[in-house]
Amino acid sequence: MRSLALPLLAALLLAACGSEKPAAAPSGTDLMVRVDADGNGGRPAHSVKVRCPGTHCNATKRLERSDFAPTPAGVACSMIYGGPETATVTGTLRGTPIDAKFSRTDGCQTSRWRKVQKLLAAAR
Repeated sequence: MRSLALPLLAALLLAACGSEKPAAAPSGTDLMVRVDADGNGGRPAHSVKVRCPGTHCNATKRLERSDFAPTPAGVACSMIYGGPETATVTGTLRGTPIDAKFSRTDGCQTSRWRKVQKLLAAAR
């Protein structure tokens, strides 16, 4: 009996390993976009769900993951204030996780805002 148990256990383990299907690659866009026009002021923020295929897809056509990256440390930014607006974008862009915050507190932040401006405009 013992001599039969080991080959059965090995066959069972091998069968279990091959039975799982590989996970499908994520696709599509599913983002939550929140824009607060007055930053921490008194007006409420506006939010929109952007799904592709679905709503507001044109706003995401040319966006890349790098457009959501924060400004690297040590980069010199002009100290030109662009306004009180703040925004957050979370979710997935064509299967890539996105978790980004935007503001217009200086030249670097305003430049980042402009890269995703069409997407942020969907929440206004």
